[in-house]
Amino acid sequence: GLVPSVVREQLPTKVGMATGLWTAAMMTGAALGGALTVPLAEAFGSWQAALAFWSVPAALALVVWILVEEKGHPAVADPGRPAARPAVHIKDLPWRSRPAWALTAYLTLNSIVFYTALAWMAPSYVDRGLTQADAGVVLGIFTASQVVGALVMPLVAERSRARRTIYAITVGIVIVALLAIAFVPGTLTVLVVATFGLTLGAGFAMGLALLSEWAVDPSASARLTAMAFSVTYMTAALGPIIAGGLLDLFDSWQLTFSLLAVVALLQLATVPALRRGVRIG
Repeated sequence: GLVPSVVREQLPTKVGMATGLWTAAMMTGAALGGALTVPLAEAFGSWQAALAFWSVPAALALVVWILVEEKGHPAVADPGRPAARPAVHIKDLPWRSRPAWALTAYLTLNSIVFYTALAWMAPSYVDRGLTQADAGVVLGIFTASQVVGALVMPLVAERSRARRTIYAITVGIVIVALLAIAFVPGTLTVLVVATFGLTLGAGFAMGLALLSEWAVDPSASARLTAMAFSVTYMTAALGPIIAGGLLDLFDSWQLTFSLLAVVALLQLATVPALRRGVRIG
């Protein structure tokens, strides 16, 4: 939740590039965690050890962050340096801002699709004929293509005059891909899943860029980010659970992925609000 405000402060003229890089890094880390935890558990002979292993890169990242902060902010006080930003309080978040809610809804709906697909895509393909190994490859393609989309599309959208059209196109392709996964899972599977991941990751990263772009200053970016992330992740966490309940009731992958397509369709309603020139304090 700190990164958008850091981007707004340090790279205000390169929001798209910076957002693409940190989003791609975040997605790559998630992919590595999912792909390597099982082999690590087998190598260490313990799930506890495998999970504990991931504290090592986290600790290294913390050390790097501290070193960078110390280098950029010397201990000697600088009279010309702006005062430290105040803490973010819940009551100070932009709850009354319509654009803030539109962006929050956009990110929330995208994340519901992502987390639900991440949880259930591989089991859906196994249930419909793929081996577990092949389903794992499909999931890997889904994750890798998201990294590409997150890295490239924020920069493209930032430079485009028809940015909302790009947002709408990415959502439209996500809808088509979800319907293909629902009804024709054996048709052009690699292409469908790669396209799905590419556009879903692109849409998320482009939305994250607005957390920096729309804010009037780094503090405003922190407040907007806190609002968007708190709603997004608490809501999106319910997606895989609800999907699992529906699978227990109806035993239908077609229904599950069709409903995700409906969720993505709702995301289209938020796109008109994602215009340029919005300023949130």
